[in-house]
Amino acid sequence: MTESQKLDNRTLLLLALCGVLMHILLNGQYGFHRDELDVIMNARQLDWGYVAYPPFTPFIARLELLVFGESLRGLRIFPAIAQGVVMFLAGMIARDMGGKRNAQILTAFVVFIAPIALIAGTWIMYFAFDYL
Repeated sequence: MTESQKLDNRTLLLLALCGVLMHILLNGQYGFHRDELDVIMNARQLDWGYVAYPPFTPFIARLELLVFGESLRGLRIFPAIAQGVVMFLAGMIARDMGGKRNAQILTAFVVFIAPIALIAGTWIMYFAFDYL
């Protein structure tokens, strides 16, 4: 790996961390969404499958309940981290397709501001991890 690629990776990582931090800082508003309450109830009674989604999201919610309790911000940390990973991977894909540093940064930023990404990083719902 060349020095330029290492710098690109660090830049993408810093951008992804900024995105995660922004989600975490702004995720404590407006209370729980009704679908989040469903995920929380399923997290309390884990099963191998649910009508609406696979068991991965309730499992992650269960981990968050154990670590953070019923904290609104705490339950939304893993979706925010998932969106940070999406940003980083999108920048890496842009590099694999021949994009230079500016293209990688633009790709990661555009992925961050896409409406589905903004919502997926905000709520603990199944599509937060499907997007990843």
